[in-house]
Amino acid sequence: MADISQRRSDRVLITLPVSVSGTDAAGKPFSEDATTVTVSQNGAGIALKTALVSGQDIVISRQRTRVPRVADCLVLGKVGEQPGLQVFSVAFQKPAVGFWDIYFPPLPADKDTAGRALLGCKVCGTRRVVHLDSVELAAYNAHRKLSLNCTTCGKSTIWLELQQETTQRPELGPANAARLAPAPPPLVKDQRKHRRVAAEIHVCIRQAGSEDDVATTVDISRGGLLFISRRPYRPGSYIQIAVPYAPQALNVFVDARVVHSSKVPSQELHRVGIMYLAENEP
Repeated sequence: MADISQRRSDRVLITLPVSVSGTDAAGKPFSEDATTVTVSQNGAGIALKTALVSGQDIVISRQRTRVPRVADCLVLGKVGEQPGLQVFSVAFQKPAVGFWDIYFPPLPADKDTAGRALLGCKVCGTRRVVHLDSVELAAYNAHRKLSLNCTTCGKSTIWLELQQETTQRPELGPANAARLAPAPPPLVKDQRKHRRVAAEIHVCIRQAGSEDDVATTVDISRGGLLFISRRPYRPGSYIQIAVPYAPQALNVFVDARVVHSSKVPSQELHRVGIMYLAENEP
């Protein structure tokens, strides 16, 4: 069975065709053509007509790829809805590196990661999640492309932002209660673990029961960021955030927690500080 503590990874909002088979909530065998909503190194969010239950086993296959792929998965639970469909979170029972034809790198210990983007090599089409430090993030935000080494091409090539083919968005389910313990008190400037860099970057915040919130950062760091929003956020609450964000891009969302939120005097705006969970919590 998949270990929940090992499931965290970058999640990419992308629609891919898959076939899903197994036993439904009523105990009857089923087979259905479906699509992903998000994918990660360890699983996916999949939109289905068939009702599933947490803890059941299913099989996911990708037949429209150059090399067909099949994986045994565990249903973690329902996480959202689309018109006529239910969105379920599933985890691979065994490691399935390359199942989505996307390379998900581990967070490098020696890199000051401030944002993430899904990029494609302009020459060979290889796709990978790229971790960006503050300088790279600013450069990418301005041009939406980077020059990176491609192991497939064996040389430095241009990597471009990838576009999504759908605007469908599932509603998020309730936050994981284990991550909703009271947030630690805000850190004063000289107590912060990671250096912050002033930058204006568009980000997208997702929270259960709310519409997507597109905001602008004030500063960023490996540990988190500060953004300005018209929406208030409760300290200690769980969110998902894409840094950077573009409406038509295949954006990469990561888990985060609101550390502090305060109203900007004389304005209908709020200054919200968040920390990334992947870098700060087990």
